[in-house]
Amino acid sequence: MPPKVKLTRMSQQTGTRCMDDDWTGTSDSAIRKRLQNRLNQRIYRQRRKAPSKTREDRENDSIIEASQLTRAINP
Repeated sequence: MPPKVKLTRMSQQTGTRCMDDDWTGTSDSAIRKRLQNRLNQRIYRQRRKAPSKTREDRENDSIIEASQLTRAINP
């Protein structure tokens, strides 16, 4: 008897909400592409909505790191 294959979710399926969004096993390329585009668009919108660090926040972080390094070198 051959060894059984453990089935797990693929990383591409992390954004699927229901079985209708699952494009794996779809043989029609047009349908598969439409499902993949829908999933990628949803992920893109979630990333844009998520708060990101502004340029000013990144500059402040680098200033703080530089001052900490200076203190470590010159106690």
